[in-house]
Amino acid sequence: MDVTTRVTNLRFEVIDLTPDDGITPTFRLDYSTYQRDINIEHATGHTTLHDGNLGHTDTLQVRHLGSYAAVTWDTPVAGESASSVRVLSGLDGKATTLTRENANIYLGPNARLVVTGDIVQQAAFVGNGAGRGISTVDIILDAYLYSSDEYHSVLDGVTPFNNTETFSLSYDNTDTIDTRWLTLNFKTQAVGISAVPEPSAWLMLGAGLLGVGAVARRRQRG
Repeated sequence: MDVTTRVTNLRFEVIDLTPDDGITPTFRLDYSTYQRDINIEHATGHTTLHDGNLGHTDTLQVRHLGSYAAVTWDTPVAGESASSVRVLSGLDGKATTLTRENANIYLGPNARLVVTGDIVQQAAFVGNGAGRGISTVDIILDAYLYSSDEYHSVLDGVTPFNNTETFSLSYDNTDTIDTRWLTLNFKTQAVGISAVPEPSAWLMLGAGLLGVGAVARRRQRG
């Protein structure tokens, strides 16, 4: 199975809330951290790897007891978060990739920042189509203790799914000084679960995950 989760085509718009004052709002975006995690759970244990590097393509293939799981990433681009997982040869458990990206934003006074972008969530099943795919997106535009705008999406199914949509988040700085605690946080996750994992592997999946079922949930809060 192949499961892909992606945030792409980010767009930033700064709107002047006081256009008559003759002052152009300032805006600066600094990408600070990027992290990718791999976790492969199987009947006899699990393997976890971490990678904080930026700017290259990674492909990892891990073998456990004759079964394979592979996780891949596209070359990261500043402002984009992507995770994908590929389960090969009947992995007896679960393979997960998790990508995080955090950005610091400086927004001038009397300005509104609007962040838009595209979400891609896909799952394809090969062979007999057995297995389970889960795709999760979390995006938060957070002004520390003051306010936040969020987007969340979860797709979970045992049949193929393909969802593309646009998100929009915004923040108003009505103060007379720059906003220095504004952050944009991405988290994308892709999970592939084998069709018939061993009983011990099922225990690692957790009762909460198993109870979700083949459902889609989305929420955006203004």
